[in-house]
Amino acid sequence: MRILVCYDGNPDAERALSKTLRLFGPLKPEVILLSVIEANRDASPAADEKYALWHQERSETLKSKAKEIVARGFEVDVVLAEGNAREMVLRTAKSRKPDLLVVGKREGGTLADMLHASLSVYLVHHAACPVLVFHKEE
Repeated sequence: MRILVCYDGNPDAERALSKTLRLFGPLKPEVILLSVIEANRDASPAADEKYALWHQERSETLKSKAKEIVARGFEVDVVLAEGNAREMVLRTAKSRKPDLLVVGKREGGTLADMLHASLSVYLVHHAACPVLVFHKEE
């Protein structure tokens, strides 16, 4: 079994990953950790530096999380994609052919929360594999 988990290190993604490992742990699935970074749209040197730092931090977060999961006895593949989140998740799912796609849904009133929520809705409607959405617990 292969499970693709959208993971950016935020609490919602962490909760989704934790629950996924707990639910599917006995099956020892291969876990594919995917993190997507939006492309840098500002060509200024300051923005380039900030983007490079952000990219490095996300890469280190993924590597660290992968080591934790491997230590628990799982096989892990890490993907750090750059571009539109919707496109990159679907592209990764198409190429890696997971049995399940997992995403943690943010709840809240901020624009960022609404955009992330629209990602989970989009994936439910467009992914070629089943999508499991973990909602924030109250």
